[in-house]
Amino acid sequence: MRQASKWTLIGLLIWALASWGLAPTARSQLSLSAVIQETARQLDLALQQSLLASSAPTLENAQALSHQLLNLLEGQSGSDYDSRYPIAGDQLGLIEYASQIEAGLQDARYQHRFDVTVDNIMIDFKLALARTQQVLQLTALGDTREKLNETTAFLSAAKGRADDVPPLGGILFLVAQIAQP
Repeated sequence: MRQASKWTLIGLLIWALASWGLAPTARSQLSLSAVIQETARQLDLALQQSLLASSAPTLENAQALSHQLLNLLEGQSGSDYDSRYPIAGDQLGLIEYASQIEAGLQDARYQHRFDVTVDNIMIDFKLALARTQQVLQLTALGDTREKLNETTAFLSAAKGRADDVPPLGGILFLVAQIAQP
């Protein structure tokens, strides 16, 4: 009986150590999952904002909506963030979200399977930001709409589809692969 309790104790110790070792991994997975899902929500807001801006009736309306879009892309810490244009988003910014996803994917279990996907998402966000910054300098509504259509295209590429294959996937691909609700 003494021998059985010794092995029971060793088994419990191994289980406790394994559980303790897995707990941070589960928390980081949950955290990465939450970041990916929130990025998808913020990206939907940015796409809506871009579409609203591109169909605005006047240059002034298009530029005001573009300021809000810029705030969604850059976040509160961005150099062009303008608090006069409140946004529905959480003020963190899509570019910062992409950086957090990139950092979360450094975990060895992902084995760099999504590196190119996240790089493409970041590039699309930065190109959308550059087009939005250009919009704010334009003086003709037609040119503004053209640049906003380009912005929408980059944001749509960053969103991708859930059934895309790496590296073609966007945020929806990452939601399907990592952050399944």
